Amino acid sequence: MNQLVSIIVPVYNVEKYLSRCLDSLIHQTYQNIEIILLDDGSTDNSLSVMEHYQQTDSRIRCIHKENTGVSDTRNKGLALSKGEYICFIDSDDYIDLQFIERLYTAAITEKADIASGGIKLVDKHGNEKILDQSKENLYFFELPVSCNKLYKKSLFADNQIEYPVGIRICEDLAILPKLFYASNKITCVEDTYYYYYVNENSATKKRTSKIKDIYKVLSLLNDYGIQHHLDHDQWQYIFLYNLSVYIIEFSLCQEMTLKDVKAYISFCEHLIPDIYKNKYASSRMILARRVILLFAKYRLIALDYYLIRFLNLFYKM
Repeated sequence: MNQLVSIIVPVYNVEKYLSRCLDSLIHQTYQNIEIILLDDGSTDNSLSVMEHYQQTDSRIRCIHKENTGVSDTRNKGLALSKGEYICFIDSDDYIDLQFIERLYTAAITEKADIASGGIKLVDKHGNEKILDQSKENLYFFELPVSCNKLYKKSLFADNQIEYPVGIRICEDLAILPKLFYASNKITCVEDTYYYYYVNENSATKKRTSKIKDIYKVLSLLNDYGIQHHLDHDQWQYIFLYNLSVYIIEFSLCQEMTLKDVKAYISFCEHLIPDIYKNKYASSRMILARRVILLFAKYRLIALDYYLIRFLNLFYKM
């Protein structure tokens, strides 16, 4: 018998995109689902859209709460869920109609705790770009996304894993490594897609006020690897790569000044190891990223800032 799958959807000020998301959920070919919609204190008409869909589909539950952020909202959805399997969907994104069925079938057939689907980036013009979500890349967390996956719910409870409350950005990086290393097996279904909408107004685009959150996540990541005696070079690479991502994003962000970038790197510089001693860095990381990290390690922040902006004129960083 097909087991119940709980789909958890945090909702915050997405009335423009919410119907597209919900239409992709209620028409899933795998029908034994519950859809938990959690309004995180929206100030637009998102709650009205939720309630309309609840009236038309008995599988939908609507919860209204004060604004506490996506991490706390996902945790509340987990606590309310009744399914054996869990899937997180962001409310401005959507999925293939066979997405849940394909991931559930793969998880059951291969006795996997996690099934991961493909990802397509979609912009406001409808342009799509497929991201590399091959199994090898998943374990290096260069694209840490938790929403394109199906999880056995017991992974969370049995290992006391939850999203870190208060973290407002890159929360996926804080939880995915723990889930991966707690699982007995992970399988990939790369040809069914989660459509990640590139929303210029989303939380991931508003970096400036959240610098300390990223530092907290990177510190948690570093500590977890040490405490659990995980592959030192691999774990170090995961930390280094994601640190480079945010150094680049901050340097290219129009809201960020050189002073802001210096403030961010000052939080993390003491955690940066010798990049050229890492066995994965030379094979997986382009030279530009390694130079950027080297400059950060030795506090050459102005060089980083202007180098990144210069390189971005010629190719996408």
